[in-house]
Amino acid sequence: VFRHPESDFLTLLTIWNTYEEQKKHLSNSKLRKYCTDNFLSYLRMREWFDSHAQIMQIVKGDLKMHLNTLEAGYENIHRALLTGLLSNIGFRHEQYEYLGARALKFFIFPGSGLHKLKPKWIMAAEQVETSKVYARTVARIEPEWIEQCAPHLVKHTHYDPHWEKKAGRSAVYERTILYGLTLQTGRKIPYERVDAKSARELFIQSALVSHDYHSNAPFFVANQKLLEEVGMIQHKGRRVDLVEDELWLYSFYDNKLPPEVVSGIALDKWRKTAEKTDPLILFLTKEDLTREQEDIVNEWDYPDSKKIGNLTIPLQYRFEPGHDEDGVTAIIPVHQLNQVAQAPFDWLVPGMLEEKCIALIRSLPKNIRKHFVPVPETVKRCLEVEPDFKGLLQEWLGQRLRKLTGEAIPLNAWAMDGVPDHLKMNFRVIDEQGRLLDYGRDLKKLQLQYSTKAVDSFDQIAADELNYTGCIGWAFDDLPDIYTFIQQGQAYTGYPAIIDEGDAVGVRIFDTRQKADSQHQSGLMRLFQLSLRKECTYLVKNILQSASAELSYSRLPKHPILADRSGSSYKDDMLMLILHSVFIEGRTIRSQQAFEQSLLANKAGLMTAANEAGKTALEIMTLYNALQTPLQRLNAHDPLRKDINEQLELLIYTGFIRNTPLAQLKAIPRYLKAVQYRLDKYDNNPQKNQEISRYAIRYWKDIEKKAKKDKVFPEQEAFRWMLEELRVSLYAQQLKTAYPVSAKRLDKAWDERGGI
Repeated sequence: VFRHPESDFLTLLTIWNTYEEQKKHLSNSKLRKYCTDNFLSYLRMREWFDSHAQIMQIVKGDLKMHLNTLEAGYENIHRALLTGLLSNIGFRHEQYEYLGARALKFFIFPGSGLHKLKPKWIMAAEQVETSKVYARTVARIEPEWIEQCAPHLVKHTHYDPHWEKKAGRSAVYERTILYGLTLQTGRKIPYERVDAKSARELFIQSALVSHDYHSNAPFFVANQKLLEEVGMIQHKGRRVDLVEDELWLYSFYDNKLPPEVVSGIALDKWRKTAEKTDPLILFLTKEDLTREQEDIVNEWDYPDSKKIGNLTIPLQYRFEPGHDEDGVTAIIPVHQLNQVAQAPFDWLVPGMLEEKCIALIRSLPKNIRKHFVPVPETVKRCLEVEPDFKGLLQEWLGQRLRKLTGEAIPLNAWAMDGVPDHLKMNFRVIDEQGRLLDYGRDLKKLQLQYSTKAVDSFDQIAADELNYTGCIGWAFDDLPDIYTFIQQGQAYTGYPAIIDEGDAVGVRIFDTRQKADSQHQSGLMRLFQLSLRKECTYLVKNILQSASAELSYSRLPKHPILADRSGSSYKDDMLMLILHSVFIEGRTIRSQQAFEQSLLANKAGLMTAANEAGKTALEIMTLYNALQTPLQRLNAHDPLRKDINEQLELLIYTGFIRNTPLAQLKAIPRYLKAVQYRLDKYDNNPQKNQEISRYAIRYWKDIEKKAKKDKVFPEQEAFRWMLEELRVSLYAQQLKTAYPVSAKRLDKAWDERGGI
């Protein structure tokens, strides 16, 4: 009836209030019976009532104190009691056991209303020792009340001082203890309340030296920018002694700031006064931060960008050996990824060229390297002639070394794997929003991985620039070689080209010159056809008629490496070949005037070229078909059959007429006759085969690799036809070659080509 769920003290108060209420309405005999029925002692209640009356008389009369007219709440009552019961507090640390003041362990008395409740913190009127130590008349309390009731007795300890960026001040955690009991732990308070000197040190180091601080103060913004600028000097120079260190910066602020500046708020308050007399009191200067060696790092040796054709590629520097981006990083938007090549980046920047040349020479085989020792001095002599930073670095260095020492270095002797990573350009590919897509030091790998995304990104950007479609004549402006345009404040570079739309032409911008050149050739051929409809119709009906050639051509296999190298019908491919050889080959046609001049000047030669091309194509198909029977007679696993088939697949394929220049097309009959001579003699000399194979395998492997990221045109490369001429010289000398050819000449041509 009387029990309070959280406090035995309030249970007593409930008994008092109930008894007082009953006393007002009951006679003495009935009051006595009420006490008996509710298990109360009538005499003890009378004594309690009398004691209360005496106390009230003293309070009102002698002490002249005023009684509270408001009913006190749970907290007020127990905080009042707690003041005199501080030694009887306890903290539950096991299921029923409490830890009290001075390490005393006790239990709540079983008769208490809180025995089963087991509150976390309690206070007791008394502690009685029988078989155990029991706390009697207990109540639930909060540890915060203890701190407030006995601040003079509570001990404070502090730990883990730390910086808080958002608050702009240092803080520390506080633990409070009374009589060995931990009242609370983990309370965060300003560090300056505990140790102002240490709080100031932490503020200077974290906020002003490490910049872990939010502030729009002019000095802070300017200093941060200046520190980033001069910090780049060390990254560029790859030395740690070019700029003052953090210890110097700490001393700078320590000498400027008074002792009371321990936080961001205190700093702003002090600045309002200090900057009135000295506005630049906290501003750093470049002279303050840089040491005397600073002049070794300049804009020429360590530029912030690199010019690649019409593109300006931003550069970033990092001096952190072992980091993925240690060295120089080129920032390349994905839409520009297909527009750059590896060679210009191999030069790095002028300030790092000497170190890279040293590393390159040291990567050479010992039998070559020995001619250039001591390497550092040799490189200094090489660099006495300033390079033009064009072409292949290895080729330039090899030429300089040959001029100095007389020793020639094959291009394939240079081993880039032996060069430290920081001397290889790193590439960071970003999207249109500047977000990182990928990074690495292998540009070709990145181009291959993001080739589709690069094209899509560029096409989307360039879609509205210089875009024409459905034209049956030159209905657009002259086309520049390079087209630069600006969108959303950013400059873009593309390559315009006329494109073939079947029964019309259009104009588009492409991301690489190779793609643009390929499309432009096809587009021009279609445009000349549209301008010569009558003549072209006559050619197809009267001159390019050859049922046998047309049938054989339609059955040709695809190119084994360049699967997209497809053609059209025999007649259409022949027509495109003729138009190209008569009007386009050897000419640059990017204006209406140049187009019309070529049309007018060369129209008369159309029939002659058609007759010549028709005879050549017919001869090729006849010779090609004639080779099939003797080839089929050979065993399927015969090395000779395998070698010749591989040669023919790369020479005669669907679309070869359209893709092979007429001058080279005329040489194909000779190549096929050389194959026939070889078959007739069954010439399968391993030494000859090996000589041609070492070039052919390497060449087509290079073509295959390049084709994965861009358009390639082996038919337009001199080296591709040198391979065929070498076969003629090896297997059919009597047919003679078009020009002198040998293994040595192919080696030289390969080096000049810059293959893998």
